[in-house]
Amino acid sequence: MQVQYFRDLARVPSTLKGAVLAIGNFDGLHLGHQAVLTAARAQAERLGKPLLLATFEPHPRRLFKTEQEPFRLTPPLARLTLAASLGVDGILALRFTPAFAALSAESFVREILQDSLAVDSVVVGEGFRFGNRRLGTVETLRGLGMETHVVPPCRDVSDAIVSSSRIRALLRGGNPQEAAQLLGRPYAMLGRVQHGAGRGAKLKMATANLSCPRFLAPKYGVYAVRGTFLASDLYEASNGQAPQQALAPSQTLDGVANFGIRPMYPSRDPLLESHFFADLPPLYGKRLCVSFISYLREEAKFESAEELAAQMQRDTQQAQAVLAKS
Repeated sequence: MQVQYFRDLARVPSTLKGAVLAIGNFDGLHLGHQAVLTAARAQAERLGKPLLLATFEPHPRRLFKTEQEPFRLTPPLARLTLAASLGVDGILALRFTPAFAALSAESFVREILQDSLAVDSVVVGEGFRFGNRRLGTVETLRGLGMETHVVPPCRDVSDAIVSSSRIRALLRGGNPQEAAQLLGRPYAMLGRVQHGAGRGAKLKMATANLSCPRFLAPKYGVYAVRGTFLASDLYEASNGQAPQQALAPSQTLDGVANFGIRPMYPSRDPLLESHFFADLPPLYGKRLCVSFISYLREEAKFESAEELAAQMQRDTQQAQAVLAKS
């Protein structure tokens, strides 16, 4: 399914005006967010309307807490594809600026939802707040004439609420398997393969290197991973231009990866170095998505390149065994 993506209200076409609107940050599009979109899809089908997802870019936390480390779970490109799989017809990523943040809840509803988007049906998660100082509530929406459906929190098998903050804590603690259960898929990083120092190739374990400064950093260490190479970039529909497909995935490859600062060859910023168990041509400049399947061990410093190579072989064998079962 093809999903249209917009950054500006003026570019939303008439075909998406009056849509059922699912609104929130949706960082991660985890199982709780998916429940909101499933409910919104059902509402849209009942009313015979399209489904529009409205979110905010950058994330509001980035504006108010500029000193924070990267915390985002899903880049816009991946969110586009995930939203398509959930039946969303369009995504509006509203520009979250200081002026936008100062907009009162009442002005947000009247000027953006009603006047610009002609929306009268909204689906949100429990506890949704909006507007200046987050004073807007579900009661505000209903008081201004919006039909508002509230989706209760999603809970896991232990009856704990699924949340983005919980998923972040799991990833920072080296538990990608449980994080994947809450996300509904493995956590992944996305970027373009860049040139490295060539040490992996000398050890006969060439790596595809990604610098991912905008992503939440999981625990440093070695992981069993799966990689997918992607053919297209994020687009923005404009001036009636037909939108392109969000992603064009290719073959998925098993591999082993180190994420961190590499104690043996220290780097200032964390780097994701992935070795895939397939004979591949040079990958520089390719767009690569790496999914974290299982945490194998912490980063370590070795006495020699030979010791490092031997450990990499053990890591490869362990990763292959883990991936064969997943």
